[in-house]
Amino acid sequence: MGNSLYAYEIGNEVDGWGNGKHREGNWTVQRYVNQWNEFATAISRNLTGKDAATLFQGCAFEAPRHVNERTDWNVENAELDGMGPDKAKTVSDHEYMGANCHYTGAGPTIADTLFDRTNMLSRVWYHDYLGNATANSGIKYVIGETNSISCQGAFNISDVMASAVWAVDYVMYLSSLKVSRVHFHMGTRYRYSPWQPIFYNDSAPHVNPMYYGNLFNAAVFAGGNKQTEVLVNETNFGAYAVYSSGSLDSIVAVNLNIWNSTFDPVARPYTALALPDDWQDAKVSRLTSPGVDIAGNITFAGQYVDQNGRIVGKKTYDKVNDGEVLVGAGEAVLVQK
Repeated sequence: MGNSLYAYEIGNEVDGWGNGKHREGNWTVQRYVNQWNEFATAISRNLTGKDAATLFQGCAFEAPRHVNERTDWNVENAELDGMGPDKAKTVSDHEYMGANCHYTGAGPTIADTLFDRTNMLSRVWYHDYLGNATANSGIKYVIGETNSISCQGAFNISDVMASAVWAVDYVMYLSSLKVSRVHFHMGTRYRYSPWQPIFYNDSAPHVNPMYYGNLFNAAVFAGGNKQTEVLVNETNFGAYAVYSSGSLDSIVAVNLNIWNSTFDPVARPYTALALPDDWQDAKVSRLTSPGVDIAGNITFAGQYVDQNGRIVGKKTYDKVNDGEVLVGAGEAVLVQK
């Protein structure tokens, strides 16, 4: 596989392995790290002839929720217990905005998961803490598995426009923290996958709404060496400044007020974002659709992706009016000079 192989993970979500599930009941972070080092050394010897090689992504823990005790399962304690940069190139945690695994009853909704920024920010707080706690260890901190709703997503949440808008806000916020990479989980027919590449049962190849969120984020970070700062951090609205080599490169705004396709489009509310004085001639790429509750008719900068995966149409940009850009409910905009 050559350079295509990023790293090996030894075990997945091992913090849930205790109580006889896969390990003994007294399964601890220290016991895990001891085994991890033993296995990593053996693999390194077989592959490189050396006892240690930076071939591994450590931890791969479930979403962290405990950071106060020295015995808590988290990446900070794993490093303190002996997981070091001689073997681990990264340490990883997982995260989702809700669960769709074994619930009974009502289940998750757009309003209480993806479009609840308090929900997102409360979950991301732990990654902010752990990214800072491990920043000087020589091991980069990553979100190694994430997406909208766990267990392959949820119908009418993960597979509609709401997921694309959420993905922009989520990735932008994480990029402002000491999180070096974000890996989105996907599968052939998973509801939160950005695309389905093959015919599967009665479904033809197609892209899903999440693909548009990826397009947006790729446009933001194209070229690399970008730094992000949070400008606005409200309950239903986020805005970010993106710098390239220290100079302001673009501004992103996300409106997480719900707007459904059944509403009167003339009544769609907009939030005005004031821009710097010298951004009057900036171009505005808009991620939009008739509503966050549907999967169709999504465009980014006036373009859409057809059934063959081709981007269709000519890019079209909105203009800045009187020093402001308007962001509709359920939309995201990218403003570039």
